[in-house]
Amino acid sequence: MSKLRIKPELLSLLTQKSSEPFASSELCVDYLSLPTVYGLTKTQVKQFIFRNMRRLEDAGLVVKERRNGEQGVSFKLTSLFTNSHYTVGSPHCKNKLTNVTDDLNLAAKLHEKLSRYKLELISTIAEVEEYENLSKQIPSIHSSIQSLYNEARDRCSKLLGKVKATESLIAKIQVS
Repeated sequence: MSKLRIKPELLSLLTQKSSEPFASSELCVDYLSLPTVYGLTKTQVKQFIFRNMRRLEDAGLVVKERRNGEQGVSFKLTSLFTNSHYTVGSPHCKNKLTNVTDDLNLAAKLHEKLSRYKLELISTIAEVEEYENLSKQIPSIHSSIQSLYNEARDRCSKLLGKVKATESLIAKIQVS
């Protein structure tokens, strides 16, 4: 008989409950409270727990018991629940944890980029204003600086778009 693979998160919860009967609903609540189970819905956890309890029962590692005076069933670990009958599988949400840290790194990079864009935008706005002032103060150079003024305004518009896009992306990352 091959060993049954059990996710480390589930295994830690099961070993905590080794001495007493437990309900699958209790496991679901405990499982959802684990920090490593980021992003899973209640339904996903419920299905995961149900499937795994059935697998454990089929392998003889847990038994179902009727609760006295209560609805539903409880489970109890059997004497077969030992290292020789199961192996530790891969973490349930290793990619989710990576995504969390990736999101934090991305947010930091985006904030840095946003700061650069804002600084460049302020500089470009000042450049546009200076071309306007020079054009008013020295009308004879108006035609010669018009192309510089237009280029600065275009850069200003593009930078404003970059600032807005980066701010929107940061807001979206912080919500999720």
